[in-house]
Amino acid sequence: MTKASTICNESYMQIKEAINTKISDILKDYYIIPRFQRKYVWTKNEVTEFFNDINENPAQYFIGSLVLYNYKNEDNERQDAKGIVDGQQRLTTILILLVELRRLFFNIANKGNENLKLEAEKKYNGTYSSYIKRKDNDDNDRYILTSETSKDYLEELFKEKLDPESLKDVNDDEERIALYNAYTTISKLFSNNLYEKSIDDQFNYLVDFRNKIENLLVIKILLDDLDTAHIVFDSLNDRGKPIDVADKVKSYLMRLLKKGSLTTDSQLSKWNNLQIKINTCKRSNILNEFIEYHFKSFTNKNITKENLFENIKNYIGKDRNKAGLYLNELKENIDYFLLVYDQSKFYEIFDKSNIHSKDIKRSIISLNNYGIKMHIPLLMLLIREYCSGNITPRNISMLLKKIDKFHFRYNAIYSFPTNALSPQYRKIISDIIVSKDKNNTLKKTNLISSIKHNIYDKNSFVNNLKNRIKFSESDDKNKKIVKDILIKIDLKYKKSNYETNYDEMTIEHLIPQAREKDYNVVSQIGNLILITHEMQRKLGTKPYNEKIKILEDQGYFNNYKNRLFLPEIGNISGDIRSHVKNVNERTNKIIDILYKEEF
Repeated sequence: MTKASTICNESYMQIKEAINTKISDILKDYYIIPRFQRKYVWTKNEVTEFFNDINENPAQYFIGSLVLYNYKNEDNERQDAKGIVDGQQRLTTILILLVELRRLFFNIANKGNENLKLEAEKKYNGTYSSYIKRKDNDDNDRYILTSETSKDYLEELFKEKLDPESLKDVNDDEERIALYNAYTTISKLFSNNLYEKSIDDQFNYLVDFRNKIENLLVIKILLDDLDTAHIVFDSLNDRGKPIDVADKVKSYLMRLLKKGSLTTDSQLSKWNNLQIKINTCKRSNILNEFIEYHFKSFTNKNITKENLFENIKNYIGKDRNKAGLYLNELKENIDYFLLVYDQSKFYEIFDKSNIHSKDIKRSIISLNNYGIKMHIPLLMLLIREYCSGNITPRNISMLLKKIDKFHFRYNAIYSFPTNALSPQYRKIISDIIVSKDKNNTLKKTNLISSIKHNIYDKNSFVNNLKNRIKFSESDDKNKKIVKDILIKIDLKYKKSNYETNYDEMTIEHLIPQAREKDYNVVSQIGNLILITHEMQRKLGTKPYNEKIKILEDQGYFNNYKNRLFLPEIGNISGDIRSHVKNVNERTNKIIDILYKEEF
């Protein structure tokens, strides 16, 4: 069943019109991409696929449905416009194709003979005045397509004398980047298809391509009101891409919150600022992740990806004030969430002079190194309570240290799945929410007691750590965990007045990696230390005993309360077998510390 037939079969849908038509007829109207819509998100691959579908198929190629609604319910000044519910990715791409066709016709008009020049000018002017910008009934110049989220950038793209260089300044805006990539991809695709063709053949190819665009077939479905449009938006996919929770939440908020003009919309600006902050993290799908973990940090309900949107809708209801409060909550909590992946602004939230702040930061980094996300809602809740003055850094530090030690065993050493921990984490969140006294201060409770785990026997612990937690150039999958362990050992034994920037430290193999094939201890934790890059250059590929001597001479051990389990110079021979023995002994000592949780 097609999307169109699904819509038509819904008894509550108030459909004003449903017809088969051509794109040339579609483009006789004016369209607005409303603020509740997802942004333009097509990638280069999707644009290329769409281009090839048009290029390689005969005229009247079917491209699916276009679901619209009468925009007059939103803006009385644009009563003749149609709001786009489904199909904006395709329609926007078609307009970009026509923009580039217009530019290419213009180029041919400046190169060809007189007859070709006249024909190309007709195509250039006709393409622009028919499909990009034309006079409306009030004799005003008006673009066929306008967006409530990227109006200015689209107008730059649709300019009659387009300068492609002017599109480059996208300012890290996700939608503008996607639009720019779509344009450059289309430009390159046309260039590839025109390569080595004569000027006449180029013109004929462009004419044929424009005809194919004009004759693309769509099912046009026109809805009578905005409410119905929102219902359809929540249920539709676009060219097989599901509408994700972030788009649905944005849609739901924007429909409840009053908007400004096309150029001034404070509520939409708040949402866009969230997206801008998220984009600095350079991780995919992270906005959906933020919305999920933010909501989980407020509730002990069993929230899944499948029921998340419905729970958010139920939480907000149809209350405009609550929608505004929820949007403000997202704005206030985004920095707490981003701390998980980027600690560069950690001390903008936590007091750098507080002795517990460094431990909190260390635990956040460690938990992220284990590749888990289960703890993120709890972490956001703790930071929120700290910023509200309801919990002390000491209590956060103690709780996160316990969680860190738990996940070190559970995930780093034993690789157990985290799904089974959901009830325990929900209980901790619930305990924090309900355990405040009348002054809203968190009571001193053993919040971590609900997370249970078995220590397992030491042999099991030792075998797992030796066999899994190792590092070399040929086996680097656990590099972050190895470095994290070395930092913990370093912190345990370094002198308190010695500051270390661990971001600038690197892992050094005492028995050189060149001997890895000969001795299985080379990648083990006992053969590894943290040093600066400068010190690493001094050590080079020298033997174990020479490296220890250089470290001694350079004062490396002066910064620590002991030698980090490394032998004295006088106790080291030049025999590789004794080096291997020393490494094994140091590995066992470090494992013993880790097993006893003495860090």
